[in-house]
Amino acid sequence: NLKSGIILDVAGGRGDLSFELTSKFSLRCVIIDPRPQKFRRWQLKMIKKHPELSPPRHIQDLFDQNFFEKDEVDLADVRLVIGMHPDEATEPLVTNALRNKINFAVIPCCVFSQMFPQRRLRDGSEPVSYEAFCDYLMEKSAFIDSCMLPFLGRNRAIFTKLL
Repeated sequence: NLKSGIILDVAGGRGDLSFELTSKFSLRCVIIDPRPQKFRRWQLKMIKKHPELSPPRHIQDLFDQNFFEKDEVDLADVRLVIGMHPDEATEPLVTNALRNKINFAVIPCCVFSQMFPQRRLRDGSEPVSYEAFCDYLMEKSAFIDSCMLPFLGRNRAIFTKLL
């Protein structure tokens, strides 16, 4: 299913995750990040060594509710939305994926509770800790699940499998 469409890598930064998915698994990825694309040295070497390799497309923008209209990305082509520690883009990633009925997988990192004081858990409390923030995201839909991944640091993956 992933090979039949595109994967959106929200707040993908330099595109390490997308680059790996593209070069190792031949998946089509689109990095969405407000910063300009800047390849790492190892990525440039790989592109030079493998000219047939097509690096991920980069859209310099935010993944907000108007993204699909303004950036001319066909919603029907999107198979998955991913975010590896996407900072402030975590909640928009989850919200927009759910709104558009697209599967997503995100590994949250920072909570940014002072930037988003309107967030509330179902019990009325403010999600100020990492654990509470993950619970807040999971409360957005009954279709959301989570698991712990086998690496150090923030490693709780929150995801859906809508189809």
